[in-house]
Amino acid sequence: MESFNLSSKELMFLCAGMGAKEIYGVEDAYAGSEAHNISDEMVMIHNSLEKKGYIESDFDGNSGLRADLAEVIGMCAMCDKFIAADCQRAGSDAVNTAFYIMKDRAVKSCKTKEGYILQKADINTITDYVRDLISFETADDIADFEKVHMSLKELGEIKATADAGDDVKARERLDSHFDKKISHIILSALEHNTDFCSIAAADFNNKSARSIMLINSSSGLIRVEPLPDSGDVVFEKTDIESVNALISEYLF
Repeated sequence: MESFNLSSKELMFLCAGMGAKEIYGVEDAYAGSEAHNISDEMVMIHNSLEKKGYIESDFDGNSGLRADLAEVIGMCAMCDKFIAADCQRAGSDAVNTAFYIMKDRAVKSCKTKEGYILQKADINTITDYVRDLISFETADDIADFEKVHMSLKELGEIKATADAGDDVKARERLDSHFDKKISHIILSALEHNTDFCSIAAADFNNKSARSIMLINSSSGLIRVEPLPDSGDVVFEKTDIESVNALISEYLF
């Protein structure tokens, strides 16, 4: 099955041409661009796509997007459902994967340093793919703890503090919610020093969305989930069997 390598600008350009107002799972490559520069960008993008062989010309000199790529872009632009699965293993590069689903068809998108690799995907393999992605080897040494609620605002402040290099202050704020072992695991995840995975799924037909984050350590697995309409997230201990049981519900 052929794959297509596109930069974020190329992908946004093509999806916009299919009528998309927003491209989920794609960084806005045009943020901050001046309007008079965008027309020049479009010419460059057209030339780039032509060099890649993604734009073809007929005998009359008319050019157009290859039919197979147009089908892929159409599913990205007008999908019914969107799924993002991002996984970061300690000491390794992140794996960022998205699926664009339209009825019984799907496109898989893998983020790279240069952009995105797109190809058609079997819709029946998506659940297994996500389960494999989060197949952490984990222990069960974390003591049971009650669900802990924290505002997204505070969690963002703690992450910003950790990103600024003030681990002591970030740890103190976490310690006010968790025991020290749990605080250490969460801080390690915020600093990308332990395994974590996030899964988000949106259904545009019924206007629903859900997401979870999993933090893994040598001691066990913690589930983090935003609470709808509350501005809070909830932390709780979990295990891989419980998470696997949720995957199908989240994705379909």
